[in-house]
Amino acid sequence: MWPENCLKAKCDMVYLHKCPEDSRLVIPPPPPGECCAPPGECHCDIQKCYPLVPVCEKGLERVLVKKGINEPGHCCDIFECKQPELHCENVHCDHHFLDYNEEECPDDSIRTASYVPAGTCCPISPECRCRASICMPASCPEGQKVKILQK
Repeated sequence: MWPENCLKAKCDMVYLHKCPEDSRLVIPPPPPGECCAPPGECHCDIQKCYPLVPVCEKGLERVLVKKGINEPGHCCDIFECKQPELHCENVHCDHHFLDYNEEECPDDSIRTASYVPAGTCCPISPECRCRASICMPASCPEGQKVKILQK
């Protein structure tokens, strides 16, 4: 519900721009005491990265080629299916690398795809990451800084 003083407010025309495939448009609410919302911004949406992760054929391994950098257009990790470079047939991988698979992520988070880092034999499974649609980026009033209490 809009405050009564905003019913006749004249806001600038805002053109919604198209976000890259790996992100989504977030339109923040108007700042306190103001009627007009600021323009929207593109934010990474990790869920949009899943369709871009290749499913490798038998005998190939998924290798991380480039890490995503949490910047629209470059949000997603880039993987390729490659022939294993190492002879990993007799390597025993410790299960602590894969323990995350058994741990459920909270409802506001998702787990990105597991992968075999280049030059190694054992896969790793990344930690849970916030869903962009639920976890809004932290922001503070001017002169204050974000303090991370728990990861």
